[in-house]
Amino acid sequence: METATIEETGYGVGDIRDKKTGKLLVNNCIPRNKYYTPDGREQWKIPQRRERSDGVIYDLFLAQGYTLTPPVNPKLYCKGCDNWHDTQKEVDACVGKKRKFADAMQKKAEQELGKEHKEKDKEIADLTAKVAKLTKLMEDKWGKDSTKN
Repeated sequence: METATIEETGYGVGDIRDKKTGKLLVNNCIPRNKYYTPDGREQWKIPQRRERSDGVIYDLFLAQGYTLTPPVNPKLYCKGCDNWHDTQKEVDACVGKKRKFADAMQKKAEQELGKEHKEKDKEIADLTAKVAKLTKLMEDKWGKDSTKN
């Protein structure tokens, strides 16, 4: 009974999708705007309005570079910085920069790990020497048969 009332008022209606493609046609739950990324992809997003300290209200997506119309000269998407660049050369430079940083961090991690391994190997060698020394002392004091238990 309650669901019938909810559906009659229209609040219970969810997304309306195309039966063949499954593409979202109407979202009745939350109003969304159609934004275009600088590389030309279409995205439906809930507007994110913010207020600056001087009282100006702005849309966060428009401030990030999204537009309400398709771009005339689409930019290239960069996987290195998750942003957009004007030329392929800039994209390659950004990806190379990220790769260099990752390589440097990998080398640093290997060096720190190498130091830890050397320290642990030294500790193990010291402990092995101490055990051998204690075993020798026990053998000297009680005989060789007492250490085989």
